[in-house]
Amino acid sequence: MINDYGHHPTQLNLTLEAARELYPDHCLWAVWEPHTYSRTDAMQEAFTVALQRADRVVILPTYAARETAETDTPFQIAKNIPGARAACFDGFAEAADFVAGQAKGLNVVIVFSAGKGPQFASLLCEKLDERRQND
Repeated sequence: MINDYGHHPTQLNLTLEAARELYPDHCLWAVWEPHTYSRTDAMQEAFTVALQRADRVVILPTYAARETAETDTPFQIAKNIPGARAACFDGFAEAADFVAGQAKGLNVVIVFSAGKGPQFASLLCEKLDERRQND
């Protein structure tokens, strides 16, 4: 698991490219917490392109920071990633359950966040530990 402060498409792109080089035989997960509704809306196409570098994409609830006007852009980004490789979640628990249930074999999970990503990473580690204990 890697926590990354990435909240701009260029950052996501570069980090995913490097991870692909370092872990060519792993399933590469991008878990992305959008940072602000306005940035996500304005850069929707660039985020969609960047996230397609991952094998699997999980989009967390938007870290709104100072904004209040919600949009459905994260769901649109998930829909625009081909091959049903992306899912968008309304809560951390559901997203962590999903990743823990789907991550089989060799995986690298990168959590991109400028907000509550570290809390998600901790929750995911707990879910993965539970799964290991039950296997």
